[in-house]
Amino acid sequence: MNERDLILPKRNFFKESVPYSEYRSFVSRLHALFKINWNNAGIREKRDRILGGIIDTAMMTAGRIREENPSGWSDDEKYNGLPRFQKIWLDNAYESEREGDAWVEAVSKDFARWIIRTYEKIERDEKVTLGDAETDYFRNTIYDQLREEVRLGL
Repeated sequence: MNERDLILPKRNFFKESVPYSEYRSFVSRLHALFKINWNNAGIREKRDRILGGIIDTAMMTAGRIREENPSGWSDDEKYNGLPRFQKIWLDNAYESEREGDAWVEAVSKDFARWIIRTYEKIERDEKVTLGDAETDYFRNTIYDQLREEVRLGL
């Protein structure tokens, strides 16, 4: 990613800021695993690595937004549509609010919905129907990553 690729979100970080070109292949690789329809340790390990790649892409983008923009950037009126929980995550002006869990839960739910919708949009007619178990897994996985990020002060 270069400087001009970083887009500040006005409504939704995942839809507006995470570069499609950086997660597209991960989604296709997830689809290949979903089509296998097996559930063994090897498949779960591959799924975890692929999901980790998507999470890493999102986390690196969030980190760049925090690093490359002045504290308080999201208070500009053009970012009024950005949910507060995303502002807490993305804008260092809200760093003191990162200790709580409500924003982490909200970002995690948003991430899970985004992954499911993105998967369905990319794979269209070929998609495998994903249920609550997958949604919960996606949500819990990024939740753990976000809590670790806060613990490390990132």
